Amino acid sequence: MPGTRISVLWMFMEWAKNYPMRIFWLAGLAGTGKTSIAVTLCRMLENDRTVTLGGSFFCSRTVNVNELTDARCILPTLAATLAQQYPVFATALAAELSADESAALIPISTQIMSLLQRLLAAVASSGLPIVFVIDALDECSSENEVKTLLRAISNLKRETKVKFIVTSRPETHISTSPISSSDYNSILRLHTID
Repeated sequence: MPGTRISVLWMFMEWAKNYPMRIFWLAGLAGTGKTSIAVTLCRMLENDRTVTLGGSFFCSRTVNVNELTDARCILPTLAATLAQQYPVFATALAAELSADESAALIPISTQIMSLLQRLLAAVASSGLPIVFVIDALDECSSENEVKTLLRAISNLKRETKVKFIVTSRPETHISTSPISSSDYNSILRLHTID
């Protein structure tokens, strides 16, 4: 609904532009509006010239599409979306994939390096922070893959100007992962605010 969660949305935009923390975790119980916030944030990021929406991935169990519950599909999707915006990144990604055609099928811990980290230098000259949005991470079918993904994005080199907004329910396998460290990440527990 227009006009709702305005302060939360602006908090995210301020974080995306000005804060050094790599991950902003929006945790909330079912029905608290996490997906609505994620969709609106994507629109706001697309329209803001001081930041780049690198891509988004909306996990879902309800649409009966296996890829939307497979955490191994997230990084390849984000890399492909970023490639559509930056021809130089697309060229680097194509070279990476031609060198190893199975790069999108490799484990998440390796995907982060081959699909993002090594290639992000190609778009670093833009100077703009690149923000990826991953919604409903708790809906992925493998808890171990989710933990691996969160560890991988937490360990990206600091000099890459990449940030992740992640939404999920505060489920144990997520809340005990690196994402829950307020020393390194921003956290908003949506169910605790009006």
